[in-house]
Amino acid sequence: MKPIEVSFVEGSEQRYPTCGDYWEDDNKIYFRITKQVSEDAEVLVLLHEFIEYFLTRKRGILEQDITNYDMEWEERLTEADEPGNEEDCIYKKEHRFSENIERQMAHELEVDWFEYEKNLKVL
Repeated sequence: MKPIEVSFVEGSEQRYPTCGDYWEDDNKIYFRITKQVSEDAEVLVLLHEFIEYFLTRKRGILEQDITNYDMEWEERLTEADEPGNEEDCIYKKEHRFSENIERQMAHELEVDWFEYEKNLKVL
């Protein structure tokens, strides 16, 4: 396995409006998480991105295809709150599974899910 680099950044430093991003190159796997209101929130976003990354990689869904889908989604008028919740999302199954684990972790951390989602920072 390649080394993993995790960074917590301002939303303006993300490649597009998102609270979490991942990609890899020949040498490393990168996770970039938008700074949140609490460490618990940052850990929850990181956990979600980590699980989603490994599931999509295992299932042959290319990171570049995910990034392209996410960036195109930003241009669409939609009712979904994020790209992973769209009916046609190429990684919907992996996104939903990751969110289920994220919700379980939030419960264990005694983080109110609805408050967490309401306060989640993208930019």
